Amino acid sequence: MLISKPATDRELRRSLQRLVYHPELSRTDIDRQVEALINHAKRRGLSLEHCLVASEEGEILHCCLCIDSPGRSSAVYLPTWVPDVDAAAALISLVQKAADEAHGRNICFLQAIISPNATFEQEIYQQAGFERLAELIYMERDLLEPLTGEKPSPPLTWITYSAESHQLFARTVLETYEDSLDCVGISGLRQIEDILATHRSTGVFNPRTWFVGISDDNPIGVLLLSAVPEQAALEVVYMGLRPACRGKGYASAFMEHGIRTARDLAALRLTLAVDAENAPARRLYARFAFEETARRCAWVRILRSDVARAGACGVAGP
Repeated sequence: MLISKPATDRELRRSLQRLVYHPELSRTDIDRQVEALINHAKRRGLSLEHCLVASEEGEILHCCLCIDSPGRSSAVYLPTWVPDVDAAAALISLVQKAADEAHGRNICFLQAIISPNATFEQEIYQQAGFERLAELIYMERDLLEPLTGEKPSPPLTWITYSAESHQLFARTVLETYEDSLDCVGISGLRQIEDILATHRSTGVFNPRTWFVGISDDNPIGVLLLSAVPEQAALEVVYMGLRPACRGKGYASAFMEHGIRTARDLAALRLTLAVDAENAPARRLYARFAFEETARRCAWVRILRSDVARAGACGVAGP
């Protein structure tokens, strides 16, 4: 079995066809999914060049795709359908080779987002050196639903992101990670500039929807929103409070501000992902009428660690 990279655009398309192949899909459906993946990568400025294939006599048997993101993380994708368990050894070799190459690109960690029921994939990632990070609950709120039943929130003023406020955002984001309950397994991996770069790359970045909440001239926390045009939605990329500001009603103020901002931008829904172990956040979202839409498990392989502190999950969609 030979492990190699596609040498031409045509070979890359063949590799991506193998990645999305399922026996219940027609050739037209497969081509449509490949085209959608290529177009999505182009729109977001992402590269599909980090693709590895296992082949014999010119036939592509298996594929592993890594999509690097700003912030030195990379998302790993394996075929959606595998004919038999005998493919495990080949897939493990592909993922391990992908990890070696990612380390050479200065990537901090690889992540894979898979179904909680995907036992075969879990075994592949575990054998390839990954660890289960968290079970993520994907949620959304219909923005036509009124805000009801909430106590008056503490008044805040809002500073949006700019070159002048960059350091304020950086400091405040780092402070909100202290004792965070979200994805604690990747705390301490990256510089704050990498973390912010990852957040900016999620959805469509708009500095006017990144906020630091201020009370009495002190930062309370951050709310980072981005547009998801294909879903007519805004996404809560990250929301966090400084430790001294928790338990004082500020989380509700941040949530209300997010909902009003999304409505002002004519979004139809507000979406987010939360660590299933983060009970306080889940209670907050339940009070604001968010409903669960999917669950996924995040698996990570740490390739390098650069700093003393870093942040909560930046995760891919379900």
